[in-house]
Amino acid sequence: MTDEIKERWRSLKLTDKEDDNIETGEIMENGSIEGCNNWLVGKLLTHQPFNKEAMIGTMKAIWKLHKEVNILAIEENLFIFKFQGERDKNRILKGAPWSFDKHLLLLNGFEGELHPEQYVFKNAQFWIRIYDMPLGMRTKGTTKKIGRKIRRLLTIDESLTEGGWATFMRMKVKVDITKPLRRAVKLLDPMERKKI
Repeated sequence: MTDEIKERWRSLKLTDKEDDNIETGEIMENGSIEGCNNWLVGKLLTHQPFNKEAMIGTMKAIWKLHKEVNILAIEENLFIFKFQGERDKNRILKGAPWSFDKHLLLLNGFEGELHPEQYVFKNAQFWIRIYDMPLGMRTKGTTKKIGRKIRRLLTIDESLTEGGWATFMRMKVKVDITKPLRRAVKLLDPMERKKI
């Protein structure tokens, strides 16, 4: 249906009066929406029907923000999150990944010049645990090297290490969800020159 509407629009003949243009650059520059730099656009990754009001209420409850957030459904799985302050917005971005009813919620910055269908949601942040490492390799340095091999390393959880030792190491990485996740990373023992 959208393609049909677009095709009809292309063939529409306008009168001289209707063909008068408005410069959108001036509108965006002079009439930009106040506070939109604290907004996010989010997409819930599901093809199943879900209760939008329950999703909105759940996100507000679990986020426990300092100030109110207005959440508007703009399309089937697409939402605008209008945060009242940058502090809350940044905390939510830093706390990702978020989910509702076992479905991933991806968040992007608000860009007023984009149509809803032009937003691309393909990157997600995940916490990954690394188990079964030799004792001498349970270090921040090794964890960083492994994280960079998996995808884009964002941070490592240093709270798990006490003097460089932990049962497992944990890192946060940004991954392209359109590509398969790497299942393993082989380590090379520098002393024995063998793969671990």
